[in-house]
Amino acid sequence: MLSKSDTNIADVVSLFQDLNIDCCFIVPTETGMQKSILDATSQVRDFLKDKDYHNYSNQLQGKDNKLIKECSFLTHSGINKSKVSLYRPNTKSGDPRIWFYSLNNYAKANNLLAILILNDELFLINCSDSSLMNNLSNHRVIKSLTNINDHVFDELLEKMIQIYKMGYIKSAGIGHKAIGETLESILGIKPNASKRPDYKGIELKVSRNSKNRSNLFSKTPNWKLSRLKGTKDILNERGVFSEKKNRIGLNNTLKANIPNSQNMLLRIDERNNFLRQNYISESKEIEDVLWLIDELKNSLLIKHPKSFWVKADVDIRNNWQYFKYKKIKYTQSPNPNFFIPLIESKIITVDYLMHFKDNGAARDHGYLFKILPENLDKLFPKPKHFDLSLLS
Repeated sequence: MLSKSDTNIADVVSLFQDLNIDCCFIVPTETGMQKSILDATSQVRDFLKDKDYHNYSNQLQGKDNKLIKECSFLTHSGINKSKVSLYRPNTKSGDPRIWFYSLNNYAKANNLLAILILNDELFLINCSDSSLMNNLSNHRVIKSLTNINDHVFDELLEKMIQIYKMGYIKSAGIGHKAIGETLESILGIKPNASKRPDYKGIELKVSRNSKNRSNLFSKTPNWKLSRLKGTKDILNERGVFSEKKNRIGLNNTLKANIPNSQNMLLRIDERNNFLRQNYISESKEIEDVLWLIDELKNSLLIKHPKSFWVKADVDIRNNWQYFKYKKIKYTQSPNPNFFIPLIESKIITVDYLMHFKDNGAARDHGYLFKILPENLDKLFPKPKHFDLSLLS
């Protein structure tokens, strides 16, 4: 049996996405297994609440208010029935707890466990059981899950086919945003800073035919709860002077648990349900800014209910760009419960793009959450691929 450290979380997430399984994860500790008590982390609490299975915030403290429900362990031969207890103790501020009866017979400490809800019943899957995972798609419980089908894209796809037939199209502007602004102009989409999808509920993400990361969304830190209160504060403390540009700025990528060249990194604060950007000094770790994880998940759901990830070729003529929009990856229904595991796996990263202007004002280009196109299937179930040259 593998431990969490031996289990590739990204591979597990990819498998669940391919099977259209919405779930969350929990890792029992040695102490938890010995005491028959596990912390219900923010991810677990949010998942159970979203599925209308249990809301810890409405639960009173104490054993008299403990809730016991049926659950099942997925096994090689089928399922083993069990029970799950959900409660908040009188001690430790009533921190939410969860326990699966007979868990010690099903898993070991540090195993990666997935929780899914089907018809108001909780199922537990030991993702560290490689043989179980290898045959998961054939499990009768998994087969009973309803697949999600793509369907709201016919109109836009037909328009994209017609745009492809136009060949190389002269850029409508300059700069890195021109490739997207040109396509939006052809489609009649007016420039806007909306957090909503671009085209009748479908988000358009356009990039050059390269292996560069794609923007999922931009989300400003929660300045109210952060130590640093704005872009200017970040630049004052962490900015780096560029002789080439003759200004102080930051242009770097942040990953979970690994400091970058500016000694900055991301940390998941499970207890408070925060994503933090911290700074590693010689003597200590300093908390700079934070995002509320719930708000990040909501941003993902709002921005990407359905998305066209468009790739284009670029041609330079007389120092001007021309674009030919060639390929599309279509996604829908992102799984917000995989968002934080993908940050932990360094698959989703954050970019800081900011600098001081000549007048001393701070400018940023958004706090960008990014992912490589090849990893979209870890966040979205079963993306569909379209080569417009084959459809025209």
